[in-house]
Amino acid sequence: MEDNSENANKALKKVILLTGESVGYGDSVIGYEVLATALEVLVRRKEGLPAAIVCINTAVNIVAEDSPMVPRLKILEERGVEIIAGRYCVNEMGLTNKTAVGKVKPLTEIIDFLLRSDVDVIGF
Repeated sequence: MEDNSENANKALKKVILLTGESVGYGDSVIGYEVLATALEVLVRRKEGLPAAIVCINTAVNIVAEDSPMVPRLKILEERGVEIIAGRYCVNEMGLTNKTAVGKVKPLTEIIDFLLRSDVDVIGF
């Protein structure tokens, strides 16, 4: 019998999971700038973009209408990167009907999506 696990892993889509609006521990201003720079690096890439960027917890703030990250995220979305924000987090952060990019989805859909993807968590 053929082992399909290797083939299944090759077919997984690369997804970035953001759990906060800054990256790493320590200074939140530096962490925010690191995240902004990381998104800018993705914008400049010609190929090898992730299939999606999923935002949960306070990371949903980067999809808000007043976020300076929105222009970068819109470019990525136009280039085929799906931008997803967790509905519960959006609601809890007071951003209902105030997102400027991406789709707001319930956690059940996000979990299903993540389980079918190769996920890299950023924002430890």
